[in-house]
Amino acid sequence: GYNYRWFVNDAEVGVDSSTLGSWNYQKTNKIKVEVTPNDEENTGDPIISQEITVINKPPEMIDIDIHPIVARTLDELYLSPGENLNYTDADGDIVNFNYSWYNGGSILNKHNDTLSGDNFVKYDSLYIIVIPNDGEEDGISIQSLDRYVINTMPYFGFINITPEPALTDSVL
Repeated sequence: GYNYRWFVNDAEVGVDSSTLGSWNYQKTNKIKVEVTPNDEENTGDPIISQEITVINKPPEMIDIDIHPIVARTLDELYLSPGENLNYTDADGDIVNFNYSWYNGGSILNKHNDTLSGDNFVKYDSLYIIVIPNDGEEDGISIQSLDRYVINTMPYFGFINITPEPALTDSVL
C-alpha cells in the first residue's frame, strides 16, 4: 500500500488519500504530495511529487433564454432570468458578461442584456451570444435559441366621441 501526505502552500493538510478534494485548496495555491510505499513488513523511502500551482477556472454559462417567449415588433427583448444569469464560477470570482445580439446572422451594434423594438421588424430572427468573464479570462460562449418576431396587433390608444354633450340632432 501507500501512505499520502498532501501539502498546500507547504502546510500539511492531513489527507491520507491518493486524491485531494478541491475544498482543500483554492486558486494560486501550490500543491505537492509525499507518497510512502509500504507492505506488511517494510516501509519504503518517501517520494515527493513536483509542486503544481492551481490556476483559474473560467466561468461557465449554463443556459440563457430570450424573453418574452412571443416576441412582437414593439417589445423590448431581455434575457431570462435577467440580471441573475445562470452560470457557475468554481473560483468564486465576480463574473461579468459580454453580450452580442444578432439579427438573421448579422451582428447588431448592441452589447447589453436588452434589445429594444426599434432594432427589429416582424419576421426577423434574433438571438444573443453571451460570454462570461471572471476578470482573468473568458468562459465558453453560449448562444440562445432563435426568437422569431411576429407582428404587434394594431390598437387605438383612446377614442373620443364629440361633441359632448351630444344633442339629438348632433352628428357624432
